[in-house]
Amino acid sequence: MRYIYVISLVLILFLGAPLLIASENPLANITAPAPQPACPFPSGRPIFGRPLGVDYLRIIPYGYVKWEMFFDSRQVIGSRENQLLFFPAPPNIDIFGNDINSHGEWHMTSIESRFGIAVIGPDWGDIKTNAALEG
Repeated sequence: MRYIYVISLVLILFLGAPLLIASENPLANITAPAPQPACPFPSGRPIFGRPLGVDYLRIIPYGYVKWEMFFDSRQVIGSRENQLLFFPAPPNIDIFGNDINSHGEWHMTSIESRFGIAVIGPDWGDIKTNAALEG
């Protein structure tokens, strides 16, 4: 008798499970969308058949000049036009007993300047073009 209860319970669960799952699944009754073509039909003229329209052409110069001037009260050991200072130069005595490195020095540099030209346009159909030249 116990086996009958176990077998009937297994049959109810086995046969009723798909109905239970289908009723709880909200996506079970949704149909698939209509198939779409892999490549849609073109909506206008082909891109290489369009004339190159020069509606506008803008040329924009940009940049900066970083000009620096500084004074060292003693000769220095440095790099990059003495912008990167390592240490003051050691004393260098000449035949008259004077230190050669004790006099000051002015430095003027524009080593970090930048200049560029931005070109915007022309348009070719839906394609936007631009360019930049920088140095």
